[in-house]
Amino acid sequence: MELNDFNKKREEYAEEFENYARVYFSRKFDTEQTLFEAMKYSFFAGGKRVRPVLMLAAADFFGAPKDRVMPYALALECIHTYSLIHDDLPAMDNDDYRRGKLTNHKVFGEAIAVLAGDALLNLAFSIAAEEATRHSDKASCECMRFLADFAGFEGMIGGQAADVLSEISKSKNEDLLYFIEKNKTAKLLTLPFLLPCILACGDRDLAINIGLKVGVQFQIIDDILDVESSLAVLGKSVGKDAESDKLTFVNLFGVKRAKERAEQLYAEVADLLSGYENSGFLLAYAKALKDRIF
Repeated sequence: MELNDFNKKREEYAEEFENYARVYFSRKFDTEQTLFEAMKYSFFAGGKRVRPVLMLAAADFFGAPKDRVMPYALALECIHTYSLIHDDLPAMDNDDYRRGKLTNHKVFGEAIAVLAGDALLNLAFSIAAEEATRHSDKASCECMRFLADFAGFEGMIGGQAADVLSEISKSKNEDLLYFIEKNKTAKLLTLPFLLPCILACGDRDLAINIGLKVGVQFQIIDDILDVESSLAVLGKSVGKDAESDKLTFVNLFGVKRAKERAEQLYAEVADLLSGYENSGFLLAYAKALKDRIF
């Protein structure tokens, strides 16, 4: 896929999602206003919408109805946003900036930031439960279960716990590293492939395999950027992994091998997608994530 065509399609997916999300958040909610503003502050902070764009693209790839997929894209982005709010807190990564803006707790205080994250997480499952109620089918229930599992203690939260504990661990090894990469980052990036696949009754093994490889690649590139990039370019603090002695691919094997591993994972994704005529955008997106061209 040509770069101009890729960028145009990516922007179309992102705009489609953004419009849907803004309409949803414009609804009348019976809640405390400062809390709601804190939720919206981080949700609409200018992210690249990687997960919703991938999910909409995967819907086209697997043949899932867009109207069935969009609510799960919103739910997943709520989960992702909550994780960023909590990740930035002083008890976690203690970051002052995210996407070039002050982090949630720097604007609203730690207590409201914690509650805003909690609220977004609960909202995600309210959205998913509404879909399960509306359609009353097994696929909707399975989508909600995978959201919970991959975001929970057997997924992202478990990976984050291992990541935090790795700072004080004396046993920094490749098995633990992969556990962190797979759970902290890759499982949430598997959902954009898996949920449309479930709704389309597609090949789940293919969806999971692609998602995990893209997710681990994404985390390795993040580790590299923490060494090579800057606050101005990345929009968040850099150099914190080494400072905290976190277990990352870069800290364990060095930048050169990290880049080689990212290239290898991309090649494996390309091999998985090579037999499908409609895989051009997904393949281009995997490459764009590796090269971070946007």
